[in-house]
Amino acid sequence: MAKVDDFADEVLLQCAFALGRGAQMPIERKALAALGYVVRSGFLNVLSAVKDPTSEVEIDTQWKKSSDFILACCVRIGQVAATNADFAKPAHYAITEADLKAAYKSVRAPFAAGLPGEYCPDW
Repeated sequence: MAKVDDFADEVLLQCAFALGRGAQMPIERKALAALGYVVRSGFLNVLSAVKDPTSEVEIDTQWKKSSDFILACCVRIGQVAATNADFAKPAHYAITEADLKAAYKSVRAPFAAGLPGEYCPDW
């Protein structure tokens, strides 16, 4: 299972990068850690569903089935979270856990019955 764990960590880094790309502003470390805690188990479940979870090629193939969609969602979550931070009372210079959680729920909602599958559990 070590290969799946390592691969999941790499994928979560890609997601964090995409999130920041969308946000274009600082994100509190605590907020990123909270999001990672929520989605990591889902990522592990999906990535370990391959026939041979020790095969990096199979794990990568499993990830590529949904990677464009998941990374695009991460960019959008970053954009919505930045808007949440801008319009908070008072507005703040960094995205908080509350900003990120609201954005995650907002972006995930239209797809809750379908595409995000186990990658994006409820928060």
